[in-house]
Amino acid sequence: MASIRTRVLVWLGPAAIHVAAGAWGWIAGNDRLAAVVAGSLYLPLWPFGELGVPVFGPTVWMFPPPTLLGWAIIGVFWLVAYWYVAALIAWCIARVGRAA
Repeated sequence: MASIRTRVLVWLGPAAIHVAAGAWGWIAGNDRLAAVVAGSLYLPLWPFGELGVPVFGPTVWMFPPPTLLGWAIIGVFWLVAYWYVAALIAWCIARVGRAA
């Protein structure tokens, strides 16, 4: 099994890229990148909103902002997703290391 340190290092990479992409889209005003980042926020919350969980606040403009619960769900969703991506990458690295 891959070490926990390798998994955490691989896990932080995609999480940092996700945060950097959001910051770059906001700073540079890139509409396409901003749409991808917005989708990564709203798509995980959509099923919860359909179930009646209060993940969206009152509509201020065009899109309702996430509530504190919504932000928590977004954070947990992406951190768990990146954890499994890191586990897969660490497993592949360990497998290649054993084969060599």
